[in-house]
Amino acid sequence: MTKNTAIKARFVLFCDNAFNSTDGKLNIIGEFNQIYSTQEKPVLNRGFVVASFKGEPGSKADFEVRLASEKDEDVVPRQVLTVTFAPGGGANILIEINGLVFPKAGVYRATFKVKGKLLADSEVIVSRVQQQSPAAS
Repeated sequence: MTKNTAIKARFVLFCDNAFNSTDGKLNIIGEFNQIYSTQEKPVLNRGFVVASFKGEPGSKADFEVRLASEKDEDVVPRQVLTVTFAPGGGANILIEINGLVFPKAGVYRATFKVKGKLLADSEVIVSRVQQQSPAAS
């Protein structure tokens, strides 16, 4: 489905919220690369993985999207998303994540591939922290 044209990654990131406004602007709020949790199995209550690409206007591409652990184990099922590039050649992918339980603390990587070729990726570090007890008075 992808034409034989070059697709270039602009960026991939994790954030608290993202949306496309009615005038077509991409809005990104609260970019992060670390998650801290006091739970045995860390949880991301809500967040987004956002990617932006440049390609041939009007063309389509099938993006394979993954979120995997350091051991290359999928944390969520792989997805294939068909994207059509806008008249200006841009394409944004916004993936909402709700209640994602990570198997353990570590480094996790979101990847975007087309025809098996890695175009872009971003890592997030998931850390478990001790809950602090209230200060004694």
